[in-house]
Parts: sequence; structure tokens; C-alpha cells
Amino acid sequence: MWLGQMRKRELRVKKSGMGQIFDRVSQRWWNPQFRCPTLEAQYWQCSFPQLRDRFRSGLMYISIVCITWCIFLTLYGRAGLIHWISTGILVGTCGAMLFFTVMSAQYQRFYMPTSFLCTFLICVLTLVVLSDVTNPLMSPVGTFVTSIQKSDKLITQVVLLIYTVIPLPLYLCIVISAVYSTLFELLSISRDMFIHLPYVRLALHIGVHMLGVHLFILTQVRQRKTFLKIAQSLMARKDLELETQFKDHMIQSVMPKKVADELLKDANELRRPSTSLDSTCRTSNATQTLNPDDPPDRLPPSVPNVRKFRPFTMNLMTDVSILFADICGFTKMSSNKSADELVNLLNDLFGRFDNLCRSCDMEKISTLGDCYYCVAGCPEPSPDHAMRCVEMGLQMVIAIRQFDIDRGQDVNMRVGIHTGKVMCGMVGTRRFKFDVFSNDVNLANEMESTGIAGRVHISESTVGFLDGAYILEDGPPHKGMKTYFIKSRANETNANQNNDDSGNESDRDVQLQRSGQISFRKVSLGQVPSPDR
Repeated sequence: MWLGQMRKRELRVKKSGMGQIFDRVSQRWWNPQFRCPTLEAQYWQCSFPQLRDRFRSGLMYISIVCITWCIFLTLYGRAGLIHWISTGILVGTCGAMLFFTVMSAQYQRFYMPTSFLCTFLICVLTLVVLSDVTNPLMSPVGTFVTSIQKSDKLITQVVLLIYTVIPLPLYLCIVISAVYSTLFELLSISRDMFIHLPYVRLALHIGVHMLGVHLFILTQVRQRKTFLKIAQSLMARKDLELETQFKDHMIQSVMPKKVADELLKDANELRRPSTSLDSTCRTSNATQTLNPDDPPDRLPPSVPNVRKFRPFTMNLMTDVSILFADICGFTKMSSNKSADELVNLLNDLFGRFDNLCRSCDMEKISTLGDCYYCVAGCPEPSPDHAMRCVEMGLQMVIAIRQFDIDRGQDVNMRVGIHTGKVMCGMVGTRRFKFDVFSNDVNLANEMESTGIAGRVHISESTVGFLDGAYILEDGPPHKGMKTYFIKSRANETNANQNNDDSGNESDRDVQLQRSGQISFRKVSLGQVPSPDR
């Protein structure tokens, strides 16, 4: 059935008399266009500057030809006042049109009337010049151009100008040129040209018109094919850019950007053919030294004969703050929920934590069941890693309270933070992930498990990086190390104290004013005099 529809479509194209001169062509042979209106509008928008430049070239050509003819007739003494007037009108009109196309942005709206005016002037002036050689006003020019060769050259130029440089549809070009040729021959009957050579002149006109139509269609086909190729190339490039962005987004969702850039760089280096010993060791992930006598493409026996995705690299990072956050009441919440409802709730909650992680410039490591795990200062070092980690913990407590209000739940957050050294890197060759390892990571997990719901529990090493920015409360010692709970921010506490002090002073002023011991004027000036004796 599909083949039958394709054959019917091909038959319709063949019956249209034009065939597929370019892809996505419409069935109107008298006005070649794209089948899709949107594509046609886009083509017109892109090709209009080129069409305008071609029209400008035609106007300059007409002006130069007219001036050249007048100079030629003047040199041979056959030019009169009427010829200079006609040339001046035509050249002035062409100059005005040229100025209109260059300086006015409205030309695109009125290009059709401008083209009609230009065509009308060319046709009328040439027909007037060739109309009657017995007219005293036109006899010099008429005598000069009444030979068959010169008149044929003139009409050929006019017809080809209409088809090639004037922006008109094909059917209008055919109609105007046919009318012009007919009037030209009717005006030439008085010179007995049409009577003596009817078939020759008819064949000449047909040949000129066929040449003009061929040039018109050839130009349209070339421009539209070029437009389609460029459009397809741009669309392919856009699709490639979208795919690249999607790939980068997927890569950065499983690893930090710095690590992703390093892995992509290593992958590009590994694709290059190399026989050096270093490249072989890097590709094989071997921990032992290869024998220089062995072929460079052989792996040592201890390494499995598999293709490795990437070289195994781990980096030691110091001054890294690790945050563990666990949902308190998760078991109670999940006991009466279906799997879909529970996944939906966790997706909402962890999505809020992901937004906080981006706003605090943290690096999310993973989610372990109902536990959220992120770090600051890794893999990119940061001097304020501890403060960002504490801010992340405080905002997580606020976010889960808002989650309870929005979802009607009763859960809380227990947050633990510790600062120390970690080993970070990509782990695994299949379903690999970015992860961190160290005893300090385990200690941060213990800080979370020994914490209190709704509070941020930090270690003594983390306090050393906070620079007194927070008010702390003593927590339970853990493995001989002091721990603390975040009570509030120091600047908020100072602001609250200032507000309390100002409030107490205003209360005292009001009491003094009521007792008659101070006037309103003195209170407003901030002066507190001694009581009257």
C-alpha cells in the first residue's frame, strides 16, 4: 500500500509538467516554491538580501546603458533634447529606486510595486524609442536602432533583464515579456520587418523567452537547493549540539565537571595510536612495571585481557567537609505507603536537596536509601567549604519542615558534618560513579548517627574552619573528640540582641514619659536628664 501511494505521488508530479526540480517543490509550475509555507517564508527571509542586491545591480546596469547610449548619440550628432530628458527620467527613477533599496527598510514590504514601476519604465521607454522613425522627435534614435540586429539586441536585453534581475514571479515575467514582444513587433510592422521575416523573428522571440525562463528556473533551483543543504546542515549541527548538551548533562549527573573533563581528555589521548610504554601502562591500569622487552600492545598476566574504559586515578584532597543527612521517621512514613507513593515522596524531598546542593555549591555524592551524602571542597578546593556545608545542613532542616507542611508528613532531618582528608575519584568500569573514601568519611557518618533530629551536629575539626560565624552548643564527645551543635548564626544573634536592647530602651522611655519624669522633646533627642528635685 505504501508503494502504491508513492507511485501515485510520482505520477502526480510527472503530470504537473515540471517534475521534482528541487526537493519539497510545490505543484505550481508557473511559480516555483516550496510546498511548506513555513519553509518558503524562511527561504524568502534568507534569500531576500541576495535578491535585493541583484535588483540593485540591474538598476545600475540600466542607468549605465542609458547614459552610454546618450553619449554615443551625442558623439554622432543624433541626440536631441527628448533623448536627454528620457534618459534623465529613467536614470533619476533608477537612482531613486536604488536609494530606496539601500536606505529604506520598507523596501521588503513594497518590492513588488517597485519592480512593476521599473519594468513599466523600461518597456515604455524602449517602445517609445522604437515606435515611429517618422516622428521628428524620435527620428535620430529611430534611425539609429531600426536595423534588425540592433533592435533585436535591445529587446533581448530588456527581456533578459525582466527574467533575471527584476524580482517578479515567473508567471508575471512571462506575461509582461510576452506583451512586450507582441507590442514590439506590432510597432515594427511599419518597417516591414515582420512581413519579410515572420518565422525567423517568431523563433527569435521564442528562443529569447525560453532562455529567460531557463535562467529564471535555474537560478531558483540553485538557490533553493543551496538553502535546503544549508538548512539541513544547520539542523544537523543543532541536533548534534543538543545531543552534546544532553551527553554532558548525563555525564555531569554522575560525576563532577572537573572529573568529566579529565576523563574525556584521557579518552581522547587513548584514542590516538601510540607505542610508548607510558601510554600502554596508562591504558592497561597496571600497577606493576611492564617488561621493556615485551611488545607494547601486550598486557601483563596479572591484568585481565579486557578493554578498559579509562585509567584508574584517585586524588587526595585535604580540607574537605563531608555532610551526611538522614531522615528521621522514614520507617514510620514508609510503613503505610505504596512503592509508587514512597518513591514520589523521596523524589520530591531529594529534589529539594539537590536544589540546595546547587545553591550552596556542594558536590552531591549519592543517596543511600533515606540518607543524603554530599561534600564541599572536593574535587574543587574551596576556602569556605565548612561554612557552605553548615549552611547546607541548616537549609536542609528548613526544607524538610516545609516538606512536612506541603505533603502532610511528620519527618525530620538529622545532619552530621566532619572535616578532614578524603580520597576521591571514579570507581568501577561499569555503572561507575564518583565517590570519596577515608576514615573521615566514616567519622562524618558517625556524626550524623549520634546527632539529634532537627539539629546540625559538627565535629571539632569543622569548628576550626567556621571562624566564629555560628553560635555553638556542646555536644556529646565522640571517640575522644569534642562535638558541637549549631545553635544559630552569630550575625542573627547579634541582630536579635540589638533589637532586644533597643526594645528595652524604648520601654523604659515610655515608662519615664508616663511618670512625668521626662518630656517628649527630650526623649526624641535621646537625652535622659536627672529627675526633678
